[in-house]
Amino acid sequence: MLSTLRLNLRIILFSYIAVYAPYSQAESTTDNITQISVSCDNWPNTCNKDGSGLYFELLHTIYQPEGIRIKHRIDPFMRGLKLAEEHRVDAMAAAYKTPEREQRFIFPQTRFITAYTSVLYKRDSKQDGSPLSSNKIKGRISIVRGYNYSSHIDETANIEEIGSVQQGIKMVMSGRSDYFINAFYDSYSAMQQLAKTENERITDKVHIEIIDAKPIYLVFPKSPRGQALADMYDKNMQQLFNSGALKAFFDNRPRGNYYYYFPELGDDHALPQFKGF
Repeated sequence: MLSTLRLNLRIILFSYIAVYAPYSQAESTTDNITQISVSCDNWPNTCNKDGSGLYFELLHTIYQPEGIRIKHRIDPFMRGLKLAEEHRVDAMAAAYKTPEREQRFIFPQTRFITAYTSVLYKRDSKQDGSPLSSNKIKGRISIVRGYNYSSHIDETANIEEIGSVQQGIKMVMSGRSDYFINAFYDSYSAMQQLAKTENERITDKVHIEIIDAKPIYLVFPKSPRGQALADMYDKNMQQLFNSGALKAFFDNRPRGNYYYYFPELGDDHALPQFKGF
């Protein structure tokens, strides 16, 4: 009887170790992180293939005080989310917070940046005024494949999914689309690049207008390591804000950019939660 009891206790103890050891090991490694892998879509000037760009550079500024290096990788947006969910990357930059995603990922308290949605249309368009004259945008609309802007589009609109931001701009310029809806930063950067390659002033031909502003966040896997990295992000972002280093980071980029990413950087108070505009 005593031997059987001892055997059962050993089985229970072994089962406990087998189940909980990975979590204990994960918790212990959070104190010795020296490198993290971060996935981001290939957004020019935001996440470049060579590791430069706003997102990767900002992450370096946030995690460098902890002695952590950023190992970047470029993946399509949906694949990046999948990699984070499967714990194959340490973070994904960046995504809107939704109830469904909060079930799958860890989000930090503080946003990464403010993301703006924009609409691009031809300056000599015969459309009836600005797209903002109506709650929903109508007509022939192009969007980059994989993104959803349905909240801004009228149900009668003719939507065409395309492969790139530059293609969307060219479609508007050629009259094949009435509007191109996309992230403001990406469209603006692509317009600048097109102006160089096409040797013409793109802004003389098309107009870009911001129609929405929302916070976007780093996405971390649901794990002790993911939670530790999210907590570290919140702590260091707050310190960067309070010390003025975050404002200096944006000041060293094209003039005035911080007003888009963090409008409250001009205020002398703690970093607030995003409340919209």
